[in-house]
Amino acid sequence: MFGSDRIVDPGPAMGSEDFSELALLPDGRPLPYHYWFLPSTPLAVWNAAPGQSPMARFGNVPSAHSPDFAPDPAVLDHGVAAMTGAVLAELAGE
Repeated sequence: MFGSDRIVDPGPAMGSEDFSELALLPDGRPLPYHYWFLPSTPLAVWNAAPGQSPMARFGNVPSAHSPDFAPDPAVLDHGVAAMTGAVLAELAGE
C-alpha cells in the first residue's frame, strides 16, 4: 500500500502488559488480533535521534509513556489508511 521501504518489522515486541488477557474470548480461546505500531515522531526529532538503523533510533525518541511524547499529527492520515487497508484485506481473506 505504501511500499516495502516504508515498513519496519520490529519482530516480537510486548504490546502491553495486559494485552494477552484482552485477546481471549469469554470461553478462554484466543481471539485473533493485530497489533500495530504507528510511528509518529516528528521528522526533525527522528533525524536528530542517535542511531544508524530505525530500531536503534526507536529507542532514542520519546515513546507514548514519556512526558516528552509529542506525536506528529501528519501521520494520522497514513495510519488510518494503513489500518483501513489491513481490515479490508483481512475481511477479504488476503
